[in-house]
Amino acid sequence: MTIDDIISRWKLPKDYLEFLQTNADSLFFDTEEYGELEIFGAQTLIGGQDGYSGEPIDDWNPDMVVIASAWGDPFCIDLTKDASPVYFAFHGEGEWDFNEEYDSIRTFLEKWVK
Repeated sequence: MTIDDIISRWKLPKDYLEFLQTNADSLFFDTEEYGELEIFGAQTLIGGQDGYSGEPIDDWNPDMVVIASAWGDPFCIDLTKDASPVYFAFHGEGEWDFNEEYDSIRTFLEKWVK
């Protein structure tokens, strides 16, 4: 996938687009908080939607884009918000119960991408 493919599919926050332009591949982190964390790069973002909105789950909100995953637990941004916080939810809970995990995509990226 290219940045053009991503831009034609979604209107993403500027901070996240800048990250994608410099990170083609996913970044992986071993964390105490989440276990293995994968932050999707430009080449993996669209594929990272599989099981969520790529091949939709019945109750998945199509305005939520998965930007990272920790053992299948998604980190998402809400496309209806210009400066979206990053939300997190556990999978396999019966319904999606998203909580604000980071106040912005910038805060999320600054925490992990040094």
